[in-house]
Amino acid sequence: MDAVRQLIIDRVNELGTDLKAASLAMGRNHAYLQQFISRGVPVELKERDRIALATFLRVEEGRLRPQQAERLNAEPQRSPKPERPKADVSYPMDVNWPTRKVPVYGQAAGGADDDGRFILNGNKVADVLILPGLEDVKDAYAVYVYGTSMVPAFKPGATVYVDPSRPIVAGDDVVVQVKMDEHEPPYGFVKEFVARRGGKLVLLQHNPPEGQDKTLTFPLDRVVAVHKVVGNVPR
Repeated sequence: MDAVRQLIIDRVNELGTDLKAASLAMGRNHAYLQQFISRGVPVELKERDRIALATFLRVEEGRLRPQQAERLNAEPQRSPKPERPKADVSYPMDVNWPTRKVPVYGQAAGGADDDGRFILNGNKVADVLILPGLEDVKDAYAVYVYGTSMVPAFKPGATVYVDPSRPIVAGDDVVVQVKMDEHEPPYGFVKEFVARRGGKLVLLQHNPPEGQDKTLTFPLDRVVAVHKVVGNVPR
């Protein structure tokens, strides 16, 4: 295994996350890095992907370049001598980091089941820096993950980024807005999309609360929106 692929595996393990989460943080499908590591497809990461992945893994972007990886990743980590501490000098990077911010919508739903639901009524609760690759997406937004129903894909407190313009296929992670009751605000859910069939939206949750199945369904006439998750940043 080459130095780039080994570094990705090592950093994912050190951060307590997984390849799926890292792939989604790049704006790719959930199996992108698994395919990159196990099948060698693609042969190397594109610059856009390196930048996004470096941010997620908290490493220098150069360590994900094949031409530099062997040298940089093999360099021993030296502890600074107490009498001569090293200067605080940042590594130069030939990229322009995004400065645009996107709104975070949603707030905790008091007394709700631990199925990850949150109130999603258009109220903004914060602004966060956008992920690389989303700078030109006009309606991009983010939500926070509540509950443990999507562990290990998404842990509580993670920031999930959404591109409403992207098409959705089975296996995609999505943010769903559902009008549960006419007299209540709509709820949001972060789940995995399965299908629209039989007049229902079918979703999957990896770690359902006690008493619930992994499969979750909503009548389509109650579904306000289904938007694709394109990346996330752990808490």
